Amino acid sequence: MSAALSVSGLSKTFGVTRAVKDLSLEVRPGEIRALVGENGSGKSTVIKILAGYHTADPGARLFVAGREISGGDPEESHAVGLRVVHQDLGLLHSMSVVDNLFFGTPLPTRFGTVARRRAESIARAALARVGLNIDPRRKVGDLSPAERTGVAVARSLFGRDDIVLLILDEPTATLHSGEAHELLDTVRAVAASGAGVLYVSHRLEEVFAVSHSVTVLRDGREVATRPTNQLDTNTLVDMLVGDASEIVLRDQPHSRPDTLASARLTVGDLTSPGVIDVSFTARAREIVGIAGLTGSGREAICAAVYGARHRVSGEVSIDGNRVPPERPDVCVELGTAFIPADRAREGGCMDLSARENLSLNTVEEHWRFPFLRRRADRDAAAQSFDDLQIRPPGAYEQPLRLFSGGNQQKIILGRWLRRKPRLFLLEEPTQGVDVATKAFIHMQLREAAAGGSAVVLASSDVEELNVLCDRVLVMRGGRLAAELTGSELSVPRISRECLATTRMVSV
Repeated sequence: MSAALSVSGLSKTFGVTRAVKDLSLEVRPGEIRALVGENGSGKSTVIKILAGYHTADPGARLFVAGREISGGDPEESHAVGLRVVHQDLGLLHSMSVVDNLFFGTPLPTRFGTVARRRAESIARAALARVGLNIDPRRKVGDLSPAERTGVAVARSLFGRDDIVLLILDEPTATLHSGEAHELLDTVRAVAASGAGVLYVSHRLEEVFAVSHSVTVLRDGREVATRPTNQLDTNTLVDMLVGDASEIVLRDQPHSRPDTLASARLTVGDLTSPGVIDVSFTARAREIVGIAGLTGSGREAICAAVYGARHRVSGEVSIDGNRVPPERPDVCVELGTAFIPADRAREGGCMDLSARENLSLNTVEEHWRFPFLRRRADRDAAAQSFDDLQIRPPGAYEQPLRLFSGGNQQKIILGRWLRRKPRLFLLEEPTQGVDVATKAFIHMQLREAAAGGSAVVLASSDVEELNVLCDRVLVMRGGRLAAELTGSELSVPRISRECLATTRMVSV
């Protein structure tokens, strides 16, 4: 039986940068191969070549089920049974689920008109195949992140049963652990049908849970390929970053927060779409986590406080100064930094250079009417690249969209660090980043807190909350349902509280 995927001599060069170097890879039918590596290791480039977005350098040989493809033709890749679900799901938010599923596929017709009921019935069956029970008439923009991911997977399998290879690029990046487990069941079902699966994820627990084998990339080269059952976490991290100690671990027991420290942020009876009567404080030198299942209100708190989301009622104060509703400018003036979960749509200007993104919030530093002092601006960008270990080094004139996800996040964080914020509001700050970048971001946040800032961190990563936070607030049903501190803080306890029956608390 031909391999689902066979790659040899795969290289890709962008200008003077060689993103992938002489890669060989084989995935058998029914095999789930994890492809892992730090941000910038070449994973996304490999995927884009297979999908037909990029053309490989001369000398590469690519085969899908024994049929050779050029690697630069999306229609050819699609025709041989290769499907890709990218990090950017590529869904049309203004259109319905059924229209997204049929996009590029003829809708069923009857007497020359679209047979909507038949189309919706087909869509329901496709959604059920990946474990989704949602109305196909709903707009994709109204779905939760988990539901959107499910729709993207359903679309990748839509219309034919002879899928040879399914590639998933960080499919669980926006999902909490329960939703991720459901998606992993879908991945297993695809493999059980005989298709090969190439699974890219920074969540190592998923790698061990779902994959049969693991290929590790570093600097565009294959470090190793091993059966998953011959690996453990430390060994895999050694392959990824060279030193297992780079995983962030809490090196001391959780302690109770300092109630005498000044309150940087005070939130009283905050009500916003998805949030009901939430009250809490965040004090200087404190990292406060916000946990909860998708749809619990966890995703809405920081944006509502910052003013990026409509505030129906309630009070927000920063260092004792009242913040009017929907006034991010006032928050910024009071020393607040806000990093949204969706860096591509809301966090960065993807077509501007890294330098321009870094200086967006501090243009006045290098502005001398009527000109921008470009040399000073470039020197500041170069310093940020060094301080934040952004890769590739010195590429600050490169558009933000060309950087890996982890380096994009460092650039967005670096933009705010220039202002020396007293309050950080962060949504999924390490979503879709590698182990080393995650450790680096955690270090930056700990240093900010040690310097007197307050950090409010909304995350679906329970382990991250346990490792990083002094206190964790749990959201359920839009309400603040529990507060965990000191010895109460643990991964099992946070998870149980997220899944428990809702009760309201104020802290």
